[in-house]
Amino acid sequence: MVIELTGLNDIIPDIYSDFRPIVSDGILFLLSRISPERFYSLFHALSEEDTPADRLVRLAQEIPTLHKLGQIIARNQNIDKELRKSLVNLENSIMKIEVAIIGGIIEDALGSWMNEYGVQFNYNVCYEASVAAVLGFTCNRPQGLNITDGVFKVIKPDVPQRLYEELEILDDLANFYDSNRHKYSLHNFRFIETFSDIKLALLKEIDLSNEQRNLQRARSFYNDVKTVKVPRFVLSSTKGITIMEFMKGEKITDADLTLLERRRCAKTLFSSLICYPLFSDQLQSIFHADPHAGNIYYSRQTEQVAFLDWSLAGELHKRERAAILKLSTDIFTKNSARIYESIKALSDDDIRDERVIREEISRFLTAPSGGFIEQPLTLLDSLAFKGVKFPSDLLLFRKAIFTLNGVLQELDPDFNMDRQLIEFTAPLLLDELPLRWFYLFFPLVENTYRYRSLISNLDLIKIAQGWLR
Repeated sequence: MVIELTGLNDIIPDIYSDFRPIVSDGILFLLSRISPERFYSLFHALSEEDTPADRLVRLAQEIPTLHKLGQIIARNQNIDKELRKSLVNLENSIMKIEVAIIGGIIEDALGSWMNEYGVQFNYNVCYEASVAAVLGFTCNRPQGLNITDGVFKVIKPDVPQRLYEELEILDDLANFYDSNRHKYSLHNFRFIETFSDIKLALLKEIDLSNEQRNLQRARSFYNDVKTVKVPRFVLSSTKGITIMEFMKGEKITDADLTLLERRRCAKTLFSSLICYPLFSDQLQSIFHADPHAGNIYYSRQTEQVAFLDWSLAGELHKRERAAILKLSTDIFTKNSARIYESIKALSDDDIRDERVIREEISRFLTAPSGGFIEQPLTLLDSLAFKGVKFPSDLLLFRKAIFTLNGVLQELDPDFNMDRQLIEFTAPLLLDELPLRWFYLFFPLVENTYRYRSLISNLDLIKIAQGWLR
């Protein structure tokens, strides 16, 4: 009845009809196993006066895992437009937690600290997301903090209990899907491993100490990038409360920018969120895994972009980044044999069904989708549905690119990732020329990792030949 009331099956368009059974069974499984108290509360919240779309939003708000999943899907520009339109309400829906409750949690945990620094709540700065709430503050005695305006980020009190209950159910749901895979179109999909990755990602969302570590790393990573700002956080933060500086500015897609400024911002976003992590000289590079417009602010005063909410971040090892670029080159040159070998190098385990993988490669090469960086990640995503296991952060990077692409297209509909990629890598390749000349004479000792571009001489030649054709 709940599924019918929310019109869940109706919003899934015919193009995704194969997925209707798995979505319906999954939500039915989840609803049948949450506590009776939660179910009754949820059912009574579904007003008869609301539209099915409103009821769907209410359903998602009451179940954090569904809310987060709906938000993630809504940020993908490549899904059916009508489905995205239905889900985007989850992104814009407003929660209704009392500010006094959040203030009370903060005062109980940090009352003496607040008195020491003359901290007072700024009720004009209040935000709420699916997992956490943010409340502003002003500091009258900032000595030692270097912050006069800041925010408290707090996990909403009812979220952990709900989420832990749902995560336990997800374990059973993964086994249910695995046992009934014959009923669905995803015959080789790794339900158990994938749901395990989802659980880890959701647990990171409610672990603010994890975000605090990410903030430290991100500030260090972007320290020399003058166009980018990452909030400072205060060491007095706790596991349940993050204290950090307030980022002045506005949501980047809402900022009143000229066409030239919007184009410049789009370039800054792509360079800092994709190119810097991809071509970092660090062994492990951090990247923002949820770069939707609400997490990106623009300050006209400083002409900087600020990246907020580092609860979801990933890492890419230099080896993985080199393999992505190698796969990009193989796809660009349409070399199916080399593509297969590159996929094996990126896979977490042995390929189970070589025939299925080669068929997927052939299908992909007939109609490649996206640009130089998008193509390999799109292929990896489709192979994951065929049962190939890849590092979770690799697929997280793919999600980040497609989330960011929506922001880029809104800022500059003519933005071209490939063009900006060439503009970013050209100076790197120029700096590498002396070393590349040396390796041209001694190719057997060439070490691709010594190039910041992570592209070998041979692959660079193949790319050049492809552009000239």
